[in-house]
Amino acid sequence: MRVKSSISNFFLLVVFITTCNADLLDLIGIGGTDQPPYCTVTPSTTPSQATCASGTLDDLKNARGTHSNDVRPDGLVPSWINIPLAKKGQQFAKDYLLSILLSHVYGLLSSGYPDAAYLLMFSGGSATPEDAQKRYMATITQVFVWYQDTLFGPPTANVSDILVSLAKVRSLHIAVAAAAANRMATNGNLVDPNIYENYNLTTVLSGPYYQDLNASDIPQTMRDPPPSNLNVSGVVPFNQQVAALTQFAFAGYPVLFSEQLGINATDDEIWAFNHLWAVLGYALGIDDKYNCALQPNLQQQRQYYREIFETFNVPIQFNMDFNTKALGDITAAAFQALVSPLPLTPNFILYRFLVDIVQIPAPIVWGTLTNEEKNVSNAFEFSMRPMFMTNPVYRLTENSLLWTGMVTAGSNLFGVQNYTTRYYRARTVFFAKYD
Repeated sequence: MRVKSSISNFFLLVVFITTCNADLLDLIGIGGTDQPPYCTVTPSTTPSQATCASGTLDDLKNARGTHSNDVRPDGLVPSWINIPLAKKGQQFAKDYLLSILLSHVYGLLSSGYPDAAYLLMFSGGSATPEDAQKRYMATITQVFVWYQDTLFGPPTANVSDILVSLAKVRSLHIAVAAAAANRMATNGNLVDPNIYENYNLTTVLSGPYYQDLNASDIPQTMRDPPPSNLNVSGVVPFNQQVAALTQFAFAGYPVLFSEQLGINATDDEIWAFNHLWAVLGYALGIDDKYNCALQPNLQQQRQYYREIFETFNVPIQFNMDFNTKALGDITAAAFQALVSPLPLTPNFILYRFLVDIVQIPAPIVWGTLTNEEKNVSNAFEFSMRPMFMTNPVYRLTENSLLWTGMVTAGSNLFGVQNYTTRYYRARTVFFAKYD
């Protein structure tokens, strides 16, 4: 099997596209240029609109036996898409790019669910931080394409960056799901249980992180194993639960923790970002029943995200095996190299996650931080984050600094000619072991 540049199979990210170009519309399964209405929870009063599925927590708990990435006979763009709202969601992501990236890092580092973590180990590129850098650089590159690229103006005659990315990611997800199912059928284990037996943890995941968790006042109900960890029959690789939880890792944190991330946006802007991810979830193969971004209004959406956070995200922090801890350690170290020159060290990120997202004291982790990391943490809390929320010029400067670091890292990993393309985007940068 050959390894080449591709997007991370774990991140299960896809994006929708629409354009005024009739040929392109045919490619994605939309037969015209009319904008479909958003979904409704009152179909009796608005029969012309699609009905919101509004999945429940029980649906999500029981989704490990249901495949994702099913064929979409009507195309990858849902009938309920609201194009202006989705475009507004893109603009929100661009305005708060650094905050959004930080939220994605938090979401992914806290998503140590076995079905996801072992799929990532199986798909390769996660043995060391150096190996993982290319995987995550490819992933972030594609995410930024999805946030930056216009929905209506393709950069070439008939092909847009988004459509190229969408088609490739879909094919990669289907391929890795098939390979994983075959491995399970022939071997029983998706990966060697001792895959990281010689790995030494280098971050506070080696102990201090869990000492602070155990010393907190988090109730026992949020310490017990989450539904993702239960030993049940009929679990399939790349299932709807792991796809939806990955969607939550990208969409949920800006909705739940906007202030902690330095986001000072209106409810309309946050709702638009959520709608963008509802569409992405549909495109990547999440059925409406399991699509965690499809609640009918922002109040109910926040409540549902809170339920997911307290049922899955917090409990998994207490229930990671060593392999999953090692993967988190590698992921955190890889991200540090990719966002240079921003001082986002692994231990800084893990400390801020406990304090800002889990919202518990973390004195033991704090005690392990270097003086520089402590200074950065204080600056982030008392200076950088408030300025990011109130000063658009400062926010633009920090976003530009992030772009510069990403372009440098991407060029170093993939080569200037391959990586530095239109608007510093790499439409051909992918990471795949199975295709």
